[in-house]
Amino acid sequence: LFLSDKDSHFISSLFPYKLTLAQERVTNEIKEDLKSTKPMMRILQGDVGSGKTCIAIFSACIAIKNGYQVALMCPTESLAQQHFLEIKSSLVKFFKIEIILGHQKESKKSIIRENLKNGLIDLIIGTHSLIQDSVEFKNLGLCIIDEQQKFGVNQKRKLIEKSFGSHSLYISATPIPRALKLTQFGQMDISVIDQPPPNKKDIKTKLITKDYFKKYLSFLKTRLSMGEQAYIVVPLINQSHCKNNEIYLKSIFQKFKLIFPEYNIQEYHGEQTIQEKENTLLSFAKGDINILVATSIIEVGINVINATVMSIFRPERFGLSSLHQLRGRVGRGGNPGF
Repeated sequence: LFLSDKDSHFISSLFPYKLTLAQERVTNEIKEDLKSTKPMMRILQGDVGSGKTCIAIFSACIAIKNGYQVALMCPTESLAQQHFLEIKSSLVKFFKIEIILGHQKESKKSIIRENLKNGLIDLIIGTHSLIQDSVEFKNLGLCIIDEQQKFGVNQKRKLIEKSFGSHSLYISATPIPRALKLTQFGQMDISVIDQPPPNKKDIKTKLITKDYFKKYLSFLKTRLSMGEQAYIVVPLINQSHCKNNEIYLKSIFQKFKLIFPEYNIQEYHGEQTIQEKENTLLSFAKGDINILVATSIIEVGINVINATVMSIFRPERFGLSSLHQLRGRVGRGGNPGF
């Protein structure tokens, strides 16, 4: 795949900011891969908020400009929807973009599948729905797999094998140790975005014990009074899921509603309907909700730059990768994260 100077200028104009030197280096590595006669197999690794999505968009534009289709697969519907809204806002004037999800009506999915097969869709975003046998492409040229560590080897292979010789770009915010690079990804090239955007602030991390809980509440109230928003994450939804009276979402939700009656506090978890989750996320993104009490469902795909505080109850119940992702939900704008 080749990129003319005119097309390169067009793609660069889509971004309202200048790429960092690390992002420019990575885009050049991907360009060279796409020019090659062999399929690209590259992992794009970078910390949360380092700008991996815009690299994925850049790569997708190159493929589409060369007459190919692009598939972007995500592990959760919330992440797929987040990408769809973000990418569509940038590219909808130039390319046909669609999303396919498990909960959609069969009639809508049938139309999407038909348009994909006929080449009427340039970029398709979806979850595991993309690897179903019923999903066919006319000319798939690039597969982008976000949060690649959340997919099995066969799942990733099934998407890539929908088109012979298609390029593949795997994205991960989870640091990959050197030994793992050599064993699991030995046949793949790895690009690392090791430079944060200029507006990204450090995220301060503290462990709060019972003795300091009142100070924590005072701090949280201060941040809320400044117009900022907060996440509160718990490992379980209901008491029925708990042993030994563990902390669970419903109790924390009620507790914080009593502590902060003047603020709008809402819950967000997997037992809600798709519509409930969409409405809650939209309200939180608009700033109508001050505190979002949630499970680890928010660890990927949530980008609210006004959210600055992430409180995690029972952090020992979460894996290191989840904690890393959760921590990255804050400090995404000009304000520091906590």
